[in-house]
Amino acid sequence: MLVGTLGLICACTNASDAEPPPTSRATTTSSAPEERADLAGLEAAGIEARRVEPQLGEGERFRTDPLVVPTTSAVGDELLAWVHTADGARHLERSADLGASWRAVDLPLAPERLRSHQMFEVGDRVVVAASTSESWTGSNGYIWTSDDGNSWRGGPVTAAPPGASLSGWFTQLSDGRLATPIHAGQLQALVSDDGASWQPVGCPPEWTGSECTPPHVVNGLWLNGTEVSLDEGATWQPIVATPTADDPGSAPNEILTAVARPAGGWLGVGSRAEVGLTKLWSVTRSDDGVVWETVLGDRCGSPASDAVESVYDEPVAFGDGWLVTHTCFQAWRPQRSEIHLLDQAGSNPQLVATTDAPDLYFARPVTVDGAVVVAELGIDGTATFLELRP
Repeated sequence: MLVGTLGLICACTNASDAEPPPTSRATTTSSAPEERADLAGLEAAGIEARRVEPQLGEGERFRTDPLVVPTTSAVGDELLAWVHTADGARHLERSADLGASWRAVDLPLAPERLRSHQMFEVGDRVVVAASTSESWTGSNGYIWTSDDGNSWRGGPVTAAPPGASLSGWFTQLSDGRLATPIHAGQLQALVSDDGASWQPVGCPPEWTGSECTPPHVVNGLWLNGTEVSLDEGATWQPIVATPTADDPGSAPNEILTAVARPAGGWLGVGSRAEVGLTKLWSVTRSDDGVVWETVLGDRCGSPASDAVESVYDEPVAFGDGWLVTHTCFQAWRPQRSEIHLLDQAGSNPQLVATTDAPDLYFARPVTVDGAVVVAELGIDGTATFLELRP
């Protein structure tokens, strides 16, 4: 998610930062799902769609867990993605041809085997966090940053307190430092001036609530879920959410993330808690940052009777409008996935692609090299990439 601009990172390079050579692979294998979405709706909407089949090393797959997001990010004119190997290790790869061919990224001081991983877009840079176990702690955590995909800075986070766990969100403080919340007996943060070295600090004063939560900041709007600030956190007021005309229960009680509309206002993703931890998700728009109108409600049925979960990914600009992906899960296995096209104001949603193949879903859209790329993923790790242009 885009959260402002980081401070300048040192442009110095060394052998670890230099352009890595293409990965040498004696054999490659196509990683395409057996079943794929029908692209006729995209073409009918005037969207140019091309399906790209990736070639990976023998035994390699993209991520297999739909709860680990995002699948891909973009930096410069390249895609980035984590690739899993047959023995359970993971490594970062990049593609300069919109997902067709991939080569390994040389991360400084990276161990031979990484397990859990996360990837974030913060301003014009990408932040990668990983560990040597399935949980990130102060003894096995690594963080790297890059602004072009070629030069990377970082390595082991030696300053993290023993046992500290990473919360899974990177953002930028008002003074330009990169920060992420950690839990180490008390709520703290890791901060970095240069994206390479990190120091633990107390909860930054601009973060909100008893959980020390970083607000989502976009174009003058500060969000912390249920409240909004238009004066950089000085004062807060509750969000006011309205439902769609045909679904009175579609109004969210939280706005989780938002993007700025070119003509003013915001387009966001919201959720509303239902049974237990189940949430109903929605796409919503606002002109003033306080009142949010639901554009797309939950499309997955009754969570109480069907144990269905739903996820909307953050909208991305596309031509004069927006693209947003949506997936329904049954016991967190994908059951149906969709791509919607919205107009410039974030209204008038149009369903342009659907896949009902079990365990196949559309991942978060990524803007790269003048196109929007949507990964079409199977939970077995197979994938194709849809290159979409207006």
